[in-house]
Amino acid sequence: MESTGARIRRIRKATGLSQVDFSKKICVSQSHLSKVECDKMKLSKSAIRLICILFDVNEDWLVNGSR
Repeated sequence: MESTGARIRRIRKATGLSQVDFSKKICVSQSHLSKVECDKMKLSKSAIRLICILFDVNEDWLVNGSR
């Protein structure tokens, strides 16, 4: 099953954004985003919600992989 970090990476790549640009949009550092995408760190609930709002994705799918 795909991880939360992999789903975030998929969203970022689908939108054509670099880690720097994506991280600015969700108010985290690029290094933090890099660690999230590698499943070494987690995002805050507020950053998760911001991704869902900005990129029109379902929060349950983003966090748990369920549709």
